[in-house]
Amino acid sequence: FHKLRLYNSSSGDMVKSIRTVGLIGQLLLFHRGDVLASRIDTPGLFSKKTCIEKWNLGAGTLESRFCDQGRTVSVALAASPAAGRVVGFASQIHKSIEGQVYAASGRVDVWDMKSGNMIASSADVPRLVSSLQVSSSGEWVMADQVLFQLTTSP
Repeated sequence: FHKLRLYNSSSGDMVKSIRTVGLIGQLLLFHRGDVLASRIDTPGLFSKKTCIEKWNLGAGTLESRFCDQGRTVSVALAASPAAGRVVGFASQIHKSIEGQVYAASGRVDVWDMKSGNMIASSADVPRLVSSLQVSSSGEWVMADQVLFQLTTSP
């Protein structure tokens, strides 16, 4: 379960398999052999917060992580390679005493792909965002059918 696998689309043969540190969710494959991967791990009491990860398939290495301090970045993922932006949903998962998730509020975060710095963030969203899209210019983000225009500080 903890593997990132690349398959040849014409033959179905596995080309590469990379062992990861957690369960991988949504993926974005770039032409240079880089992969952005969201995580689907549910954080436990002692686990680290999950982040979006950038993997280099050629080298088989984790190149960078896009994190939000104090929040879990998982499930939803989008990117604009032309604008150099990565977009994810940073949630605060709330569990009952039995360990069942009853709420996952959060915000939509945007990072600079090269530096890894967070450059924009939305207001709090009261529910889990499962789908993200970003315009090729990186100026617009759609989160579960709601459109946001990004403004970043210089």
